[in-house]
Amino acid sequence: MAIVYERLASTSFRKMINTSKTRKYAQLQLTFSGMNSTIYFELFNDLAPRTVANFLGLCNGHTRSDNEVCTYLNTEIHRIVKGMYIQMGKITPSKNT
Repeated sequence: MAIVYERLASTSFRKMINTSKTRKYAQLQLTFSGMNSTIYFELFNDLAPRTVANFLGLCNGHTRSDNEVCTYLNTEIHRIVKGMYIQMGKITPSKNT
């Protein structure tokens, strides 16, 4: 029975993401000790468009004017509070060669 509810939730979530006119969505894939997990974020683009743009830039990998790439890729996570937030480590730019 739990599988049915998970499938219904997943279907509803996909519909919401694809039809939202005011929100944006992002996902991060985490790997720890051989376990993989995906976290989905609802971003309030209508309320904080610059913050959302900055976050998405780091998710996708942003190349600065000095050719350094800033990204969340391989960033250390210090703490996860379920349903609330993720506290991540320092983003270290790397040269885009």
